[in-house]
Amino acid sequence: MASFGTYFWFILKDPSNAVLARTMGIVIIMIANLFLVQVNSSDITSIFASLKKLFKDKVIWIINVATIAGIVIILYTPLNTFLKLSPLTLGELLIAFAIAAVSVLWYEAVKLIKRFKLKSNHMSK
Repeated sequence: MASFGTYFWFILKDPSNAVLARTMGIVIIMIANLFLVQVNSSDITSIFASLKKLFKDKVIWIINVATIAGIVIILYTPLNTFLKLSPLTLGELLIAFAIAAVSVLWYEAVKLIKRFKLKSNHMSK
């Protein structure tokens, strides 16, 4: 929803710039998937604890670096013309990053509630 919503908003804002809308949508999907790996590594543990645990995981590092490199390659090389994408400004990249973060990190609140419930259940026993 975040990706399509952003795409739709950019199309409404400037119907002649579908390339920018498409680029924002794809970048949001790619970055959100990086967040999703971290958030889904545990159903209860916070993303910070997961990051600490996964910090030493070489596969996660390879995936993260490859994804970021992929974004750079598809946006800032001649490949962007072939893919019908456009380079994003720093501001647009930050917007895409923020939207991707919000679209996934809301689940951290759910995990926090689960941790409190689990903790209160253990204390009541």
